[in-house]
Amino acid sequence: MKKKEVGDLRARIQKAAGDLSPATSLTHPLYRYPASMSPVLARELIMSFTRPGDIVLDPVCR
Repeated sequence: MKKKEVGDLRARIQKAAGDLSPATSLTHPLYRYPASMSPVLARELIMSFTRPGDIVLDPVCR
């Protein structure tokens, strides 16, 4: 990764980590959301570090 790409990635992840908006997408309004990571941050991390077709393991998913 080039220096500029790393900087852009860091900025996107920091912005997502600071997002304090309530979880309202998909099924989140239907169920209490106990996770300590916001869906905005999870989405940004997955989009940044995976490719289409990759499998993402959620070890705390029931």
